[in-house]
Amino acid sequence: MTLVRASLIAATAALATLASASGASALVYDWSFTDPADGVFGAGAFNEVAGNVTAISGSITTSNGTDNSISLLAVPTPGQAYYTPDGHWVVDNLYPVDVDGFYATGALNSVYNLWSNLPAGATVGTSGSGSLGISDNSGNCLYTCNGVNGTLSITAVPEPAAWALMLVGIGLAGATLRSQSKLARASSRTRA
Repeated sequence: MTLVRASLIAATAALATLASASGASALVYDWSFTDPADGVFGAGAFNEVAGNVTAISGSITTSNGTDNSISLLAVPTPGQAYYTPDGHWVVDNLYPVDVDGFYATGALNSVYNLWSNLPAGATVGTSGSGSLGISDNSGNCLYTCNGVNGTLSITAVPEPAAWALMLVGIGLAGATLRSQSKLARASSRTRA
């Protein structure tokens, strides 16, 4: 019984250390955008730290081809929105995704603004109405700069710490059950 108790204390201390170490790390979200009517599709991931989107990756497919090298073009000062150089979009790179959205670039000489049509500050959740504006680097609209409207889906990717916590919990439950069954067997032997 003492060994199980010591194991539980050690595991709790290890999990507390793991949780505090991962507190400042980036959260990762998967995103996807579909608009079959306009033939625009995209998918990828983005990182969020303290409400600010710090990186985005993925691919966007249009009638012009597939752009596989999407990356964040600019990270505004946290909490401040700004207009893009072409003047088409207001950008804030904040999560939850709102009407200002992310500003990204790709290898096909295109810039992208991915945002939600939900009110500012609203959480998209698993899916919701969304828009994707696409223009070239000169500011000429390739798709309406008011946005190609489709379905935006954003889902959280479980952190490694969450997986570790689940595995340790399952292991501790198994160890506890095993030690209890050993105690029960030993107790029944001494009675016999």
